[in-house]
Amino acid sequence: MKPKHTSDSQKEATERWLSKEGVHEHVNQKVKERMRLRRALANFSSNPSRTDVAPPRSPSPNPIASEIEHIRDYLYEWKSWCPSQSHWDTEFDFLKTSSYEDGEQTVESFWAQCKGHIKDGKETLDQVKVLVQTASDNDTPLQKGTIMDLYQITVELAKEVTYFECRLRESGVEF
Repeated sequence: MKPKHTSDSQKEATERWLSKEGVHEHVNQKVKERMRLRRALANFSSNPSRTDVAPPRSPSPNPIASEIEHIRDYLYEWKSWCPSQSHWDTEFDFLKTSSYEDGEQTVESFWAQCKGHIKDGKETLDQVKVLVQTASDNDTPLQKGTIMDLYQITVELAKEVTYFECRLRESGVEF
């Protein structure tokens, strides 16, 4: 008998868990809560002057460090749909399946949120690019830690944007 891959075992365990009575409804509720959170975050990101959503921070003496901190906070919220890359496929498939079960309007909303996630990720990548260009144009020396932060942010964003683009492409969804 051929040994199972960990992902196969995980998939089977997830399917068994979801087939238990009441679990599917509970998970659907969690999905709806995540969607509500995403909408709230989208509203916040489109209106950054709101102070009732996120507490104000004390200004950083280093504007680049302050901007990196802002981008890192945004990245944390942006990745809140599924922080662990090892669970992306399972979570994405679950959200997709749940949306199809809830009807056409939910399906359209799901794909629109996926497209928005890609757009937001690309815009944040552009922010990182502008930050590096600004530091370069002003001959601002960047510390090794700052460079590593920017690299890590870029890699995380690029991986997730690429993942979503591939999933939409394989599903035949234009973006």
